[in-house]
Amino acid sequence: MIKRTAMAGAGLMVFLLLAGGCATQGDVMALNDRLMTVERRSMELEQRNQALQREKDRILSRLGQLKETREAEEMDIRGQSASLQATLEQFREDIQRVNGRLDETAHQLNNTIDQLENRLSRLERYINVDRPAAGSSGMPDMEPVRAPVETAERESEPEPESERRLRFPTRDIIPPPVRPAEQRRFSADDQYDRAKQLFDRGDYEAAREAFKELIRSAPRSPRADNAQFWIGETHYRERRYEESILAYQDVIEQYPDGNKVRASLLKQGLAFYMLEDKPNARRILEALIHQYPNSSEANIARNKLSAW
Repeated sequence: MIKRTAMAGAGLMVFLLLAGGCATQGDVMALNDRLMTVERRSMELEQRNQALQREKDRILSRLGQLKETREAEEMDIRGQSASLQATLEQFREDIQRVNGRLDETAHQLNNTIDQLENRLSRLERYINVDRPAAGSSGMPDMEPVRAPVETAERESEPEPESERRLRFPTRDIIPPPVRPAEQRRFSADDQYDRAKQLFDRGDYEAAREAFKELIRSAPRSPRADNAQFWIGETHYRERRYEESILAYQDVIEQYPDGNKVRASLLKQGLAFYMLEDKPNARRILEALIHQYPNSSEANIARNKLSAW
């Protein structure tokens, strides 16, 4: 375009000079030289313009490639971030499940220790029943038996060991009769042990009925609060968290002086958490920490609250 404009201007000038009749040959040659210079500069400018256009196209192409690369990298980064976030969430859930299992295991160990202590107490009671009175030798009284005097030779002969043992009468050691109250208590303990064995085997429905039968037959038994707690545990193991919360509440209300109130509060909080009701779960665990700050259940509740 520049070239065409320059040529048109030079042509116009030549035409004007020729038309005026005053142009010399030197003027024409000078004008021709000038025209060639303009054409040469026009060609240079055209080439430079083409080079600039090519450079512009190359830069635009490079920018397009960089934009596509950036978008691809951003998409990849977003995908990796989402994957990492999902992995972290999975890790958190796994850690919570592991902590829950550890808490349940610790709770079961505590219950096992309680059971062992109760059994030891029962054994001590049995031992105390059969133990002889203080000051006695611990052996049954035996009356001396006088051997008949037959002859001097018979008296001088040593008597066989077996015959000497047979000459002393033996007595059966009969334990004192069990009082009716103790018999009822031992029967409730046996029933509790049977129900707990069903629970340990995973037969939660049968265990639940056995614990309920114990409470019906011996409502004032020292094991009644434990039986009510394990009824809640059967529901919890079956993931029937609403029923477990009600069963634990019966322990808290009906046996406020029992040894399962703290455990019932803890399991109530965990049950609410499993129902995704964190406000109630937090409220109950905070109440447990406030009422029993030095208990092992309170320590578990603190760990739970810090993880939520």
